[in-house]
Amino acid sequence: MYVEILTSVLGDMAEELTGDALLCYALVCRAEMLDPSSVTDGSSMSALTTEVAYDRALVRLCEAHGVRVLPANFVHPKAERARLEDALARSGVDLEDLGHRLHLLARRSLRAGVGVELRGEDRRFGAIGEAEL
Repeated sequence: MYVEILTSVLGDMAEELTGDALLCYALVCRAEMLDPSSVTDGSSMSALTTEVAYDRALVRLCEAHGVRVLPANFVHPKAERARLEDALARSGVDLEDLGHRLHLLARRSLRAGVGVELRGEDRRFGAIGEAEL
């Protein structure tokens, strides 16, 4: 059933999300999926929504970086996510590392009372904040 849900929404993602915008969107979706407090009502529907949003972004990101991806492989979503994230990391887009770096940057910014605008580029990681990570 998950494969059918994911396949049905893959066409809904705006094609204008490319490059840094797609990467940032994927990182936000990933963070929301991994953060148990982001599912505010605690329902399985909310959890499903965050997983589908991330998987949709992950599929598009993989396609953009030449990583072979088939929605049918999401029969076991956690395993397929791990496989795709690993393949992206090998191609130079390490979502786990980027997510960790952005989390640290956001925490530092909150402590300093400033916002962080994502606009820099690092060839190894894609979009990052201007501050030294």
